Amino acid sequence: MNKSLFLSMLLISVLLISGCGKSGTTDGNKDNEAVAVEKGTLVMQITDAPAALNIQKAEVTISGIQVHQGEVGDTTGAWENIVTDPKTFDLVAIKDVTALIGSADIPVGKYTQVRLSVDKATAVIDGNTVEMLVPSKEVRLVRGFEIVAGETTKLTLDFKAGLSINDIGGGKYVMKPVIKILQG
Repeated sequence: MNKSLFLSMLLISVLLISGCGKSGTTDGNKDNEAVAVEKGTLVMQITDAPAALNIQKAEVTISGIQVHQGEVGDTTGAWENIVTDPKTFDLVAIKDVTALIGSADIPVGKYTQVRLSVDKATAVIDGNTVEMLVPSKEVRLVRGFEIVAGETTKLTLDFKAGLSINDIGGGKYVMKPVIKILQG
């Protein structure tokens, strides 16, 4: 079974399983009455476009993904966890394909940012394995999207490995992730 077919089947399974059951939970309000909190599903994927460099492998370990709920410029909104376990992706292997990062049922509403925690990045360039410095170990992507009750929103992180890997001389490299968020 090829990788693309397997990933498609995995995504469909996740969507079918997440569609079962109730779509809301209850939270107490100020009068201690139970109110339903509607939820929708956010599915996160990752892909990479072809690179111009001679990169045979580019592995990135993402240890967490969060999304920020609120309006643009809102600093008081909540951060929702989408991925909390480290996952490593070879950006060359997923070139022009998508791999599932994770999904979660999160409260309905408008979201303005995606935050990635990047723990480690290595690459094989011209046959040499190099460990890359990831300066802040955190990447914030500003892009609005909306979660609708009972619906699934799919975001794909299009990682640009060729633009993200920078040679700083002396055989050392820095990864400054260049990522575009695709919705749909």
